[in-house]
Amino acid sequence: MVRFEKIKFEVKTLNTTVGNFPSSMAAIPYIARTVQKEEKMTDEEAEKLKKKMEEELVETMEAMEEEEMEVEEEDEDKLNVFLRDKTGIYIEERHVKGWLKEHFRILKMRGYREAINHGVYVFPYGDSFVGNEKFKIYLTRDGKVIREPDGILKRPIQVMTPKGGRSSYKLLEYLEPPVEFSFVIEVVDSVSRKLFTKEILKTMGYIMGNIGFLGDRSLGMGKCEVKVEKIGGGE
Repeated sequence: MVRFEKIKFEVKTLNTTVGNFPSSMAAIPYIARTVQKEEKMTDEEAEKLKKKMEEELVETMEAMEEEEMEVEEEDEDKLNVFLRDKTGIYIEERHVKGWLKEHFRILKMRGYREAINHGVYVFPYGDSFVGNEKFKIYLTRDGKVIREPDGILKRPIQVMTPKGGRSSYKLLEYLEPPVEFSFVIEVVDSVSRKLFTKEILKTMGYIMGNIGFLGDRSLGMGKCEVKVEKIGGGE
């Protein structure tokens, strides 16, 4: 019988966090192909991801229709958003697994990608768990789910065209701190003994907090305090 270890993560942002999900349906096939290459997905898995992202975007756009914040029509394709539904803004399993993979990449661990893909399961915890939603991890502030972003940032960028480089800009939904969320990972015992040892757990929160989460992490966005605690196991 397979045994699992349970590890709890409590996250609190320290600076501005920005959305990283495209508001344009046309961008999703490209993203799915990029993830397929990075994760060595089958065509079937990549197609499943593409359909899931399309459904998430439709749900997000429907939730945004009820908000007061508006973007000019010509800027809609430049906007990166937070995923959300009628309840509020959330992240989900693939965001957490991507965060874990970045942590183990920094540690130069071997075999972490396959181990996390098939030996780690992610669930919301505490205030981040709402109703019967088992796989959406809602972002909260003062114990309440955040329903919409605090605003939109405009950031200059350089883009390449057939005629060379030119200046443009992108728009990013943002949330100011504090933003909080919690989740639990259930880890297959064989994976836990390899990747989630006591020594690794000691520094895991520090490293993940400095990596940051969601958009523009390379620019220092999304820094956070991450508390990591092993809370038990089972079969």
